[in-house]
Amino acid sequence: MTDPEAVSRRQRRRYVREANQRYRKNRRRRRLERLRFWRRGGEADTAHRVLPSWLRPSASAEEKIEPHQIPGWFFPMLSLAVILLLLFVVLPPVLEKVVPALLPQEAAETVAPDEQTAYPEGTMVVLEPVADVYEQADIKADRLTQVLYNATVQALDQSGVTTGFTLVRLADGREGYIKTAALTTSLVSVSDPSLKTRLVVTDLYKKILSQAGNGNELAEVKMGTVLYSSYHTATAYRVVLPGGGDGWITSNGLLSLDREESITESSAEQFTDSLLAFTNATYLPGGVSYQGASLEGILPIAAFVNGLSIPTTIQEQYDSLPAVDNVLNANGSLNYYQLQNGDILYLKASNSDSTTESTAIEPAVIEDETTTDSQAGTAVDQTLESGPDAVAVWVDYGIVLYESKSGFTLEETDADTLLESWTLMGVRRPFEN
Repeated sequence: MTDPEAVSRRQRRRYVREANQRYRKNRRRRRLERLRFWRRGGEADTAHRVLPSWLRPSASAEEKIEPHQIPGWFFPMLSLAVILLLLFVVLPPVLEKVVPALLPQEAAETVAPDEQTAYPEGTMVVLEPVADVYEQADIKADRLTQVLYNATVQALDQSGVTTGFTLVRLADGREGYIKTAALTTSLVSVSDPSLKTRLVVTDLYKKILSQAGNGNELAEVKMGTVLYSSYHTATAYRVVLPGGGDGWITSNGLLSLDREESITESSAEQFTDSLLAFTNATYLPGGVSYQGASLEGILPIAAFVNGLSIPTTIQEQYDSLPAVDNVLNANGSLNYYQLQNGDILYLKASNSDSTTESTAIEPAVIEDETTTDSQAGTAVDQTLESGPDAVAVWVDYGIVLYESKSGFTLEETDADTLLESWTLMGVRRPFEN
C-alpha cells in the first residue's frame, strides 16, 4: 500500500522543479525580448541604462543620420538679429549720405552768389592740426607762432618751390613762413555757402572721425579750432575738411554758432579754467596746443573760446588791455586783495638793462612817507619802458600759472617766489567780472 506522505513529497518536488523550469524559461524569454528591442533601436528601456559594448548596435555605413531638429526659437531670434543689424549698422551710413545730400541743396539756392568770394585772392587754408610759422624760410629759424587747423592765411609769396615754404600774413597782421605742404588753396572748408554753422573747439583737443560716433580718425583738432558744418545729428556734426572731404565730430566740447554769430563773453573763472587745461603741457616757444604751449600762444586762444578777443603778442596785450592799479604794497610786495582770477602779470627779466632804473626807484617809494599805495602800485609801470619779457596768469590767491622753462612745462607756482627772479612791470585785466 502506497504511503500518502511519500506521494506528497514527490508531488512537492515535482511542483518545485516545474516552477523553477517555468521561471528560467520566462527569464530567458524576457531577456531575449529585451535584447531584440535594444537591437531595434528602442529607447524606452535604455534611457537610464548603459549597455555593454557587446549589446550596443553597430551603426552601419549605409545607415542615414537624421539631422537635429531646429529649435522653435531659432527663427524669431534670427529675425530680431537681422532687424537690429539693419537699424544700427546698415541704415545709419545710408541715411548720412542720402538725407544730408538733399537738405543743403535748398539752402544753397537762397545764398547770394557774391558770398562765395568773401575771401580775397591768395587766401590759403591750413591743412595740419598745428602748423609752425617761422621768421625765415628755414625749419631751423625761430618760431614766430603757430596756426590752427582750418585757419585762413594770406599768401604773399608762393614762389618758394625750392625752399618748400610760403610767405604768409596771419590774421593778426604778422608775417612769417609756413611749409607749403601744410597749406591748400581750396577754400571749400570755409567759403562753401551751405556751411551755415560755425563750430569752435573748447576742449583741449577733439578728434574728427570718418563716421558719426565711430570710424577712422581723420584729424585731431586743438582748442580754438574753427570748423564749419551744414548738417548734424543729435550727437555729432558733419564738417567739411580743408582740401575737401567730410568728417564727423561729436557735439560735446564744442560751441555751435551761426556763421556770423559772436561767442558770448563768459567770465574770468572760465577763462582761467581754459588756461589751466594746459597745466603740465610741454613748453614750446610760440606753441598753441597741449603738445607744445606757451602762455603767449594760449592766452589769445583761451580768451577767444570765452568770447573775448585780445592781441596775440604780450607787448600788444600790455599796451591795450585795462591796467590794474594798487597791485604793490608800499614795501614792494604783491597786494593780493587787488588781484582776481584771470589777471595777467607782465614780467621783466631781472638781468635786463632796465632793471637798474627800476630798483633805483623802488627804495624811494619805501622811504617817502607821502607816497600813496596807488603810486606804489603804478610806479613799476612807469619805470620799465622796453616791454615785458614774459607773462604769468593769476589763477588763485597767491598762485600763478607760469612757463617753467627749466622743467619745460606750464605749471602753477607761488607768485611771491616767481617775483624773486622777475621784475613785475604791471598787471592787466582782460575780464572785468
